[in-house]
Amino acid sequence: MLKIRRPQIDALAALSRRRFLADARVHLRYVHPERWAAVADPVLGAWVERRVARGVQLGLVEELSLLRHLEVASRLDERFADSNDALGVLYNLDELRRWPEPMALLARLHRATATT
Repeated sequence: MLKIRRPQIDALAALSRRRFLADARVHLRYVHPERWAAVADPVLGAWVERRVARGVQLGLVEELSLLRHLEVASRLDERFADSNDALGVLYNLDELRRWPEPMALLARLHRATATT
């Protein structure tokens, strides 16, 4: 029988986290180049780590939800990404799989919130 020890599980979890953070940095540079193209990797990396930690603190646990949370924070505003309006969409995995629709909804919500 195969036995996996706690240090092995921790190492796999750390590897998965590092990969996700690296993929998230690449993704943000791709989907929002006007904001991130000239930003140094360590600066973007620190921002991504901070925003992922905030997303987890807000109850986002799925990678897809966390990635979309980063997109919203990058494009629309960090405070909006943490708002109940945004989180209501980010918690809904079915909606997130059809992302263009939620992104349009979030953009409308952001505009409405910014004008009030």
